[in-house]
Amino acid sequence: MKNTVKYFALALALLLSFGCSKEYLNTYPENSILKKDAFATTKTAAWAVNGLCRLQSTSHPNAGQNGEATIMLYYGNYPGQHFQKCNRTGLSYLMNQTYHLLLDNSYDIYPWYYYYKLILNANLILENVDGAKGPDNEKEFIKAQALTFRAWSFFRLSELYCWRWQDSKGDYKYKDANGDVQTMNGVYGAIQGIPLRLESSTGDLACAYLREVRDQVYADLDQAIAYYKSCGIDRERNEYYKPNLDVAYAIYARAALTYAYSDDPESRWDDIIDFARLARQNYPLMSNTEYLESGFNKANDEWIWGTYDAPDENISTNSFYGYMASNGTTSNTVTYPSAISKELYDKIPSSDVRRKCYLEPKPGEIDILYYPTTGRSVGPLAERAKREYGHKLYLDKNGQLISSIYIYMQFKFQAAQLPAVGCVCIMRAAEMYYIEMEALYRKGGNEDLIRSLLAEVNQDRNPSYTCTLSGSKLLDEIKLYRAFDLWGEGLDWFDMKRWRSSISRKSLANGGSFHASFAKTIGPTAANRWTWIIPRRETDFNKAITVVGGEIESDD
Repeated sequence: MKNTVKYFALALALLLSFGCSKEYLNTYPENSILKKDAFATTKTAAWAVNGLCRLQSTSHPNAGQNGEATIMLYYGNYPGQHFQKCNRTGLSYLMNQTYHLLLDNSYDIYPWYYYYKLILNANLILENVDGAKGPDNEKEFIKAQALTFRAWSFFRLSELYCWRWQDSKGDYKYKDANGDVQTMNGVYGAIQGIPLRLESSTGDLACAYLREVRDQVYADLDQAIAYYKSCGIDRERNEYYKPNLDVAYAIYARAALTYAYSDDPESRWDDIIDFARLARQNYPLMSNTEYLESGFNKANDEWIWGTYDAPDENISTNSFYGYMASNGTTSNTVTYPSAISKELYDKIPSSDVRRKCYLEPKPGEIDILYYPTTGRSVGPLAERAKREYGHKLYLDKNGQLISSIYIYMQFKFQAAQLPAVGCVCIMRAAEMYYIEMEALYRKGGNEDLIRSLLAEVNQDRNPSYTCTLSGSKLLDEIKLYRAFDLWGEGLDWFDMKRWRSSISRKSLANGGSFHASFAKTIGPTAANRWTWIIPRRETDFNKAITVVGGEIESDD
């Protein structure tokens, strides 16, 4: 299948969902349901929104690619600073960012394919829902959800395929109301962006500037928020997989923080603070029991947005938990557990319950690590893991340990049912706290409020927590607690990119815990400034974009 925006419109299904339970998120190809039937009523149009939700947890062309979970795992977790897949050395090219300029590589293609698939279907909904029979407020709610999906997709594409905002300063050319070309000198976002597909029709389309992408994300979210407020409709509490007003606020907060920099006068610090606060106001932080024992596989009151999963809708070994679950039965979990880096683990206070999510080796337990053929501990470390975390591991019917055991392996994520069933959290309230704190710091002043928010978000996890830090050390504290509170939730690499931080992983021999294949230092200008290049399968069909020697150009 050719993964290009142009091809999408020729062959992509308009994904619809019907009913509930077993039929709940089934999808149907466009050639089996006429468009006029799909948008005959607001009820059927709402099923199209369910189809968008289903795309976030559906297997896509290549094995292991499964909607939003793949973005979180392969692009957020694996190449980051704090995540290790133990001795799975086959991931070294991905983790060390050596795929970024390989135009035909499936890892380069996938996010482009996935998010433009969401965009096309969102555009089809926006173009057709007004003709559906039904109340106007229901149409507004559906349009708000489609706009939320489109804004999310444009934002995520820009995170991956564009330079970071603080590297984007330059001269920006645009046409004024009279059609005359004007230039703004030395503004942020004045670099190559992505094509802004705002309709379902095909055709060559050049890349917009990054600042135009930012403005479109804001415009879509502004309109979505207006519709959410005017329609008077909200999702049900258990419909966490559907966008609503809170999801729009949360996306706005995350996106605006990404499109911001300390000396950029267009940075929207006040909006970021407000939107983050609004997004989390209806979502209390989960309890310690939920954090430690629920396996993060089922939505709770803290989840703002997630993906749906159930035994009769599961994609089995391709799911998030097919790669992450400590109790999983797939080869990617049994043979290659996921683990936190020793360096991050060591920074978690001893009184913090989040330390219990990881297997810290004690003296005398590091008997077998990465180098033997088995790659497993079969001695004291394995025995203690079974004794203390047996209910979170894969044991056979005789109680024998099947899971491989590694130092610092994680027990935060478990499958709800085997082999790999479980919902995935995309955004939760804790993230909004850290976004609000970072924006407050970047804006300047009110460090007392930041310290009080740090205490609030951590009071249950570590009752003895206090903070008296100020200045840059206070920012470091925000980053540290964000890193281990949200560990494994797909944010690591994206955070490091926008902060313009270097990744520096230490091997076991050098005081860290990474396999030597992953023990690398990657500076902020390496790997095309951490920017994935537009896939060749797009430029082969979209002649308005050309790629030359790894540098991306756009034909006006």
